[in-house]
Amino acid sequence: MTNLLRSDFIRRFLITSLIIMLLLTSFPLVMGEDPTTISTNSLDVQIGTIHQLQVTIGEPVIMYQEIHVSNIKNKTINSTIVLSDYPDLIPEVYLNEYISLSISSVGTIQSAQPVLPIVLGPYQSKDFILEYEFVPVYKDVICKETTIQDYLPEDAIILPSSLPPETVIEKKCNVKIHHDGDIHYYNIEITLEEFEGEQIKSIYYVEGDEYLKLENGVISLTK
Repeated sequence: MTNLLRSDFIRRFLITSLIIMLLLTSFPLVMGEDPTTISTNSLDVQIGTIHQLQVTIGEPVIMYQEIHVSNIKNKTINSTIVLSDYPDLIPEVYLNEYISLSISSVGTIQSAQPVLPIVLGPYQSKDFILEYEFVPVYKDVICKETTIQDYLPEDAIILPSSLPPETVIEKKCNVKIHHDGDIHYYNIEITLEEFEGEQIKSIYYVEGDEYLKLENGVISLTK
């Protein structure tokens, strides 16, 4: 009789232990984790196209993207968005070449690194601006002047005239626009304030093998 009771007790104990183990497997506990917090796979992250602001010669080039983040679950999310996880929307070259980077929301900087710590309540959304600064565009100008005297023979006798021999009759300038990065800039406006606009006869774009049109003292490179 004692053996039967002991066997029945062991059997009940094993069944109870098995039920407890199954319950623990179905509902794992993570020590120290807030039960209202879930992982980033519950975030809907939308990243807009890259926009470039007006380029000013000698100053960093600024580009930006809009980011919209939504919590699609009925629980609070406390996590981090890593920009390099979105290579199709944020090219690797941008993350490698920026001078400075900031992620802001409503005018307040949330991060100065390519990661965004974020806390969103249930079904909450938030908008961010991702702004980059890249190396400036520079303009080098080398000019060569041709004077009346350049067309005269060395033994020419110069008589008094209203046009002195040093009068410039032609001026050719090599204007080089360049920067030191690998990112493509576009719609760069080049002001020619150091030249007399009304005296400019033509502007030849060497790389594009074409003449450019000058309007109001500004030429535009669109490619």
